[in-house]
Amino acid sequence: KDLWNSREGSWITYLNGQFYGDFSFESFESCVENGYPANKIVIGMISSEDFSECLSEIRKIREKYPVFYGVFNWEYFDSPPNPDKNPNLWCETIRREC
Repeated sequence: KDLWNSREGSWITYLNGQFYGDFSFESFESCVENGYPANKIVIGMISSEDFSECLSEIRKIREKYPVFYGVFNWEYFDSPPNPDKNPNLWCETIRREC
């Protein structure tokens, strides 16, 4: 947080948040309440998390913070909901559903 609030912090374009194991609206909101702007936070999920639950949490975030920076998935090659290892489906689903 010291770096974020420093003069050099103005060069930070976005913040990758590793929300692995706690991919939730509440976790995202606690970051915002801690002084990080929602429009700079990229919320990160992991492929093994329940994808439908992740989509639900993204919708909640977007409802309250419509300009949040985005979502990433660790190990993109293994992204849900894809049984055939086509990670583009993850991108399409995130864009369509959220």
